[in-house]
Amino acid sequence: MKKLKKILAVSTAVFVLSLSLSLPTDCVSAANSNNAVSYTVFSLKRGGTYKTKYTLNPVDTLSSTNARAVIGDDTRVVDFSKSGVVKINFTASNGESYWGTGFVVDEHTIATAAHCVCEQTNGKNATNSGSKVTEINFFNSDGTPGLSITDAVEVHVPTLYVNGSYSDYNPYDYALIKVNEDLSDYAIFNLGIMNDNFINKQTAVSVTGFPKKVNNQEVHNVMCTGTGFIRQSDDNELYYDIDTFGGNSGGPIYITSTFQGKAYYTVIGIHAYGDANSYNGGARITTNLLQFYKNNPYI
Repeated sequence: MKKLKKILAVSTAVFVLSLSLSLPTDCVSAANSNNAVSYTVFSLKRGGTYKTKYTLNPVDTLSSTNARAVIGDDTRVVDFSKSGVVKINFTASNGESYWGTGFVVDEHTIATAAHCVCEQTNGKNATNSGSKVTEINFFNSDGTPGLSITDAVEVHVPTLYVNGSYSDYNPYDYALIKVNEDLSDYAIFNLGIMNDNFINKQTAVSVTGFPKKVNNQEVHNVMCTGTGFIRQSDDNELYYDIDTFGGNSGGPIYITSTFQGKAYYTVIGIHAYGDANSYNGGARITTNLLQFYKNNPYI
């Protein structure tokens, strides 16, 4: 039953993006990544130790770091309305504590950036994730603390990220966190694939997350949303002029649309890095990522 629900979720995700952008409708494509992708699993129950690997083969269709960059004026606003956006607290191998952002994509699955949950090995086989997820925080619409998860089960990270070396522009900088808690009430985001001509439509795109600074002031536990436009893209990444800062990594890059009076949020990418002199960027949602998050038999 769980697998069927995931298949239906993917169908719904693709449908909702098509629906919400019909408004315009031609922003959905069958854009694919045609390479098999290997993933490494680390057990958070055992201190982030290596657990296993698996490979997801490419599909044509699915059923039916440095994230500091304020570009120009800081136009972000405090916004706790997105209950599915979470703060991910983690401890690096050097003992320092950091935080990033994630968002709920399924009953037991949170999407984020790989560098929020794993350190790279520079070509060595990983025996440990390095970074350890210590707590995942949810917030109520008034900004008060909500659900707190301190016993996440696993993290799944692309092996090419794990075994690589640091790079601001890394198309494998995405990951998932598996938890035992039922997060159905927080699953407000759909996933969708952006067509290349979407850039020409000048449709507003947002990034929501937990930055460490807003308007040069340090903040903690403050959810903020910035809005701008996709300026460039390639097969696996998106580049945009939306303001972000450290702590935003792992947040959703999404489109907001309204149908019959209801708002729909469709994620087209995962924020990962920033460049104050150029554009910020993140992993683009492709069929490979839809498969990883929504139709993955290993979670």
